[in-house]
Amino acid sequence: MKILSSRVAVSDADVMIKLYKAGSLSLLGDIFSEVIVPGKVYEEVTRKINKQVDDINSLLENKWLKKITITDREFLNEDQIELIGITMHSFQHALDDGEREAFALANELNISILLIDDASAKRIIEHNSNVKGLSHVEVLYLAILKKIMTPQEAEKVFERINTVVTYPIKTPFSDLIRRAQKRFRELGLL
Repeated sequence: MKILSSRVAVSDADVMIKLYKAGSLSLLGDIFSEVIVPGKVYEEVTRKINKQVDDINSLLENKWLKKITITDREFLNEDQIELIGITMHSFQHALDDGEREAFALANELNISILLIDDASAKRIIEHNSNVKGLSHVEVLYLAILKKIMTPQEAEKVFERINTVVTYPIKTPFSDLIRRAQKRFRELGLL
């Protein structure tokens, strides 16, 4: 799977919240033609950015952002809903509700990219499926690869994210980008 050709992703809350608070959520729409947001993830995002719920609701009007619940019969058939339920049950002690819904949807819909920052959740998901987790730093690296932004612009977004999170990343951005590049190569994403 080549990451540059991936056009659809499923998102967990953390990456969306960080990009939103940094004023760069629309970057996901520049990178992907569609980002699927599971119901529990949507609830978490709106809860954590509570003052801007109208902004998130207005974003759902964009073609690239799509909210789907794990029982959505307009989008999922009965077999998919059943298999998603099995995944939800199987990982109930390993992943939180939003991570499980995001993983279950990505896995069942054969979407290879899951936007997720939680390192342990990412390891669990990648070990148990063909889904690859991308952190917010890896999303910024992808934006650089796709020539959506320069490395300097991506670093500014990274710095803005660091100002709005509880635990800023102290590692220099250039080192993080080198790690992302190495990880993409190891996973065969380039």
